[in-house]
Amino acid sequence: MSQFERRDSNSYLRIKLRLLITFNNGNVEDDYFIENISKGGMFIEADSIPSVGSKLTINFALPHNNKSYKVNSKVAWVREEKPNYPPGFGVQFLDLTEHDAEEIRDSLEQYADIFNLDT
Repeated sequence: MSQFERRDSNSYLRIKLRLLITFNNGNVEDDYFIENISKGGMFIEADSIPSVGSKLTINFALPHNNKSYKVNSKVAWVREEKPNYPPGFGVQFLDLTEHDAEEIRDSLEQYADIFNLDT
């Protein structure tokens, strides 16, 4: 089940989206849930948090978009557990092609329209 919420953050449309992803930090590959996504990055819920600057390879697919994405990224910031917010970390996509970035942005805009989210 996905939950959508439209909000502006860092000049990119960011959508709250509960989505299962896989990432590899060079040592371990595991599955995690994301809390939100934009064409520039995502927030990953995790109890084990890598250091800021750590490099990760992330694999994901958006609902209603049959394309899988494999993106190199880096940990941009971390959030320790606090009331009403799960622990995790934000990643910045490093090598997403402009075509894929626009495809993701277009998909997020469609979700916002479908679910009648405020801009």
